[in-house]
Amino acid sequence: MKHRQLGKSGLDVSAIGFGCMGLNFAYGEAMDKAGAVALIRAAFENGVTFFDTAEAYGPFTNEEIVGEALAPIRDQVVIATKFGFKEGDYTGGMDSRPERIRIVAEGIGFVPFSPLGKGFLTGKIDAKTTFAKNDFRNIAPRCFPITTRR
Repeated sequence: MKHRQLGKSGLDVSAIGFGCMGLNFAYGEAMDKAGAVALIRAAFENGVTFFDTAEAYGPFTNEEIVGEALAPIRDQVVIATKFGFKEGDYTGGMDSRPERIRIVAEGIGFVPFSPLGKGFLTGKIDAKTTFAKNDFRNIAPRCFPITTRR
């Protein structure tokens, strides 16, 4: 597995990361905890060292699954989480004050939002794609405006 450095922070991560949201949140039926832990560990065994979660997934249950799965190898992986949610309100309440960010995150690096899940790189999702009724992608935008400068 190739690795990349995130920004100037010195964080070295696998070129392919593992987005954990769908394990138990947003993309239809949740996996059972044992299966989710096994899947995360299998990803690590196959070279993945970058895992992405968020306190809003569950809330908190996704981070708990990721934490349990990665505890034995914590010093060999990087875990990203999203922040900016108002405590107790994970459906739209925002709180990105510096003191809130310090509570929920150690250092800050920025990664793109769901490029594979949105179908940008895979070509597997198009205008005709349908999802289960309880799948988050039914309400999430698939495209974002892109601005270029010359």
